[in-house]
Amino acid sequence: MRSQAGFIGPISTLERLVAIVVIAFTAAITEEVIFRGFALTRLKRLIPNPWFIVPIIAISFVFIHGEVRDFGQTLNYIVFSCVFCIGFILKGFKRLEILITIHFLINASLIFVP
Repeated sequence: MRSQAGFIGPISTLERLVAIVVIAFTAAITEEVIFRGFALTRLKRLIPNPWFIVPIIAISFVFIHGEVRDFGQTLNYIVFSCVFCIGFILKGFKRLEILITIHFLINASLIFVP
């Protein structure tokens, strides 16, 4: 089936699936590069102890995801951000692709599991 939408958006189920996967993957890459790859490493120049940086990154991670709707969702973002930051710190600021993969799997699970 050929899409009638042109550049507006996907029409078929396969096009929708590919778009969702691409969005989930690019969001994972972007967020991990911004928060762990850039912000965490740059803030370490100003704050020598990386454990003081974790709450700063966690709070900013909450706000980048938009409107804070309820306590549970906010706590979810804070916990995952802290876990990702701690994993990145414990690995010695290396292996960002592991976090990207985990982040992608979380994003994809939120899309495919109701």
